[in-house]
Amino acid sequence: RVLVAILLAACAFAQAGFLPDGAFSDQARGTAAVSFLKLNPSARGSALGDSLSMSSSDPAGGFRMPAAFAGGNAEKPFFTIGSSLLPEDLMQASFFYGHPLRRGRIVFGTHELLQPALDLYDVYGSKTGDFRPWDGSFLIGYAQAPRGIAWGTALTYSQSKIGPGISGSALAANAGVNFPFGYFSDPNMSLAFALNNVGPEAQIQNKSYPLPMRAQTALGYRMGPRATA
Repeated sequence: RVLVAILLAACAFAQAGFLPDGAFSDQARGTAAVSFLKLNPSARGSALGDSLSMSSSDPAGGFRMPAAFAGGNAEKPFFTIGSSLLPEDLMQASFFYGHPLRRGRIVFGTHELLQPALDLYDVYGSKTGDFRPWDGSFLIGYAQAPRGIAWGTALTYSQSKIGPGISGSALAANAGVNFPFGYFSDPNMSLAFALNNVGPEAQIQNKSYPLPMRAQTALGYRMGPRATA
């Protein structure tokens, strides 16, 4: 029943115009905006094949999987800062703070992509200045884990500056749910779902571009005290 509900929800998003024309085909290449949202601020999730991070010691995983914000003792706040170096001298930085609220947590966070300055030239080849592209996303979310089943939702507001006087913004929602080990008849199995960047098209220079929507499923199987597939 859970799988059927997720498939029906995905169909509704597609019919609402949240996906570009020819989605999931070569026609959709390069049509999405604010593509920095494809980056995972969780170093743990990236190291594990861009998987859904559900570790209570990795709150940054909640940007892609909001249910992770409910990890650990929900009665205690958490605070985390992270950064990573990417190719071409790009740097990724994130900040998250979670505060207990009604048996769960309300979370505030940021995710930024910092890029080196680009030189600007006039038609004669003379340097006229420089420009530093910038991408950033601001998040507010809430997560709970009633009876062990963790769920979370988040709203993000993103901005991109891609050229002198060329910028845009986007509003999107993320959601996730995790059925932990011990929930199913096989106590060694867990299951997680996440849906990212669901929202209206981004607005850049009075034009509309679809968001890089992402749906992901993770099945975990505990093979022993120190190994999980």
